[in-house]
Amino acid sequence: AVSSKPEGPFEFVNVVLEDKKHTGWDINNSHNPYAIVADGKICLYYISNDIKPLFDKKDSNINYPDSIWFEENRELLRNSQCIGVAIADHPAGPFVRSEKAVVKPDNIEFKNIAVNPAVVYHNNQYLMIMKGDDVNYERWFRIQLVGNSDAPEGPFNFALKPVYAEAQTEDACIWFDKTLNKYYM
Repeated sequence: AVSSKPEGPFEFVNVVLEDKKHTGWDINNSHNPYAIVADGKICLYYISNDIKPLFDKKDSNINYPDSIWFEENRELLRNSQCIGVAIADHPAGPFVRSEKAVVKPDNIEFKNIAVNPAVVYHNNQYLMIMKGDDVNYERWFRIQLVGNSDAPEGPFNFALKPVYAEAQTEDACIWFDKTLNKYYM
């Protein structure tokens, strides 16, 4: 939706990211969006499930899973969440989705999931905070990690030490204060 004023009214233009797609890494879901403007482009980061390899292995005759498959594979679905980006010149689009996930678990710094991105662009660098499961826990335990990249599509290089790992958290936000010359989370 677009408007000439921040308070609206907004007019519907189009759907930026479909939740069900038949091609690409992100065929299921597009959620938890986080948008930034960098070098005149709109970068819309989002979470999706990279599930095609999962049902290709198990059920090679499936084009798109049905609700029964989703219900029977909830843990696989949870652990297939990755971060993508779609980029456009204008809020009305068209947005071009990344050909591959921008952030995937590496099983070194974090495992299972890459979710809830927040990104800031400053000094020609993309700084992202996101969540993944701690590799030091057997069970699921989400930690916050910070990484940077020279490009919106990555690769993002994450610090080995999490920025927050004391307790389970919800989605973080990050911004840069130009007056104080500091990042805040």
